[in-house]
Amino acid sequence: MCDLSSARCAWLLLILAVLLCSPDVRAESAPPTLGQAVQAAFERYPEAGLAQVINQQGAAIRQQASALLAGDPALVLRHESDAVTDDNGFRQWEGGLEMPLWLPGQRQRRGRVADATQDEGAATLRLQRWQVAGEIRELLWSLAIAAAELELATRALQATGALESDVERRVAAGELARMDLLLTQKETLAREIERAAAASQHSALLMQYRTVTGLSAVPADFTETAAAAEDIVAEHPALVAARHAAERNRAERDQVRGEKRANPVLTLGGKSERPE
Repeated sequence: MCDLSSARCAWLLLILAVLLCSPDVRAESAPPTLGQAVQAAFERYPEAGLAQVINQQGAAIRQQASALLAGDPALVLRHESDAVTDDNGFRQWEGGLEMPLWLPGQRQRRGRVADATQDEGAATLRLQRWQVAGEIRELLWSLAIAAAELELATRALQATGALESDVERRVAAGELARMDLLLTQKETLAREIERAAAASQHSALLMQYRTVTGLSAVPADFTETAAAAEDIVAEHPALVAARHAAERNRAERDQVRGEKRANPVLTLGGKSERPE
C-alpha cells in the first residue's frame, strides 16, 4: 500500500515505466557489438588525428598549387641619396610590387603531391582502423581465455574444498590419518593461489579493455568467420598505406627535381630620380 495519495503513486509509476522503456536505458544495459567496441576504441586512439592532419596538409598543398602566383607578393621600396658622402643633391626613389611566377609544370607537380598526400591520409585512416580492430579482437580473446581459466580455477578450488571437507570428516571418524588431511589442505591452498592469480589476470585485462574502449560491458559474441585467403591480398591496409606513402615520396622527389631554380619574379612599379 502506497503512503502517498493514489494520484501521486500513479504518476510515479508512470514516470518509472517511461524511464525503463527509454532507449537510452536499454542501450546502457545491452552489451555492445564488436563494431561498437572497435569504434569506441578508435575514438580514444591516441594517433587517430594523424590521418586528418595528413589530409589537411594535402588540402593546403592543393590550395597553394591553385593560386595565381607561385608565392606571396612583396612590396619593395628603395631610396638612394648622397647625403652621407658629398651631398650634391642626388636623390632616387624606387617602388614596386614583386610577384613570383610559376615555373613550367610546377603547378602540376604540386597538384600531384597534393593528390598523393590526401591518398596517403585516407590509407592511413584505414590502416589505423584495421590496427585498432586487431588490438580489440586480441584483447577480447585474451579476456575470454582469462575468464575460462578463472572458471576452471574456481571449479578446481570447489572440488578441492569438497575433498578437504570429506577427508576432515573421515579423519575425525578415525578412517584416515591426519597426514592425509594436511596433504589435502596443502592442495586446497595451492588451488586458492591459482584462483587468485587467474582472478588478478582477468581483472587486469578487463581494466585494460575499459581503459581502451571506455565501455564497461564486453560484447556478448565476437566470433567471426576466418578469412579464406592464405596469402596477403593486394588491398591489405598495410600494403595500401605503404604504396601511397611511396607514391607521395616519388611526387615530392619530382617536385624537388623540377624546382632547382628560383621562380621568376614580375615587378610592377616606378622610379623617381633627381640628379645632382
